[in-house]
Amino acid sequence: MESATSEPQFYLRVARDFLNQAERALTSEIFSLAALGLVLAVENSILSVISCFKSPSTIGDPVLELKFVVGERSEVFEDAISSLDKLIEVSQYVTYTYRDMLMRGNYADGKTPSEILSLEELRELRASVEKAIDIASSLVEKCQVPTL
Repeated sequence: MESATSEPQFYLRVARDFLNQAERALTSEIFSLAALGLVLAVENSILSVISCFKSPSTIGDPVLELKFVVGERSEVFEDAISSLDKLIEVSQYVTYTYRDMLMRGNYADGKTPSEILSLEELRELRASVEKAIDIASSLVEKCQVPTL
């Protein structure tokens, strides 16, 4: 176990762990698991930012929760609003476009989760996820939260 860490730092660690697991799945050509790991990495990067201000909800929509926190604490985010907007944009794209399809498939198109994304699409998704984690990391660095 790592040394004492704050809640935001913990969620970033989880996000990076999911990113690493997704990389392994991608290398093993288990594309549906790689994509799902990427979605979970984004969700945990969102939770890291939310937890700078409150414990995140374990149910519901983390993107909406982040939007709510940003609206509630807008004075805190004045100098980081463009970073937050980008994090919200990337997170919305990843979670709303892929989360449900990757868990259930796409019945309308007749595709199972492993048939939804091509290798090129997965690489683009990975780049988006890496961007989200980088943005979340820079935002978490700015927040002062006690360690466990």
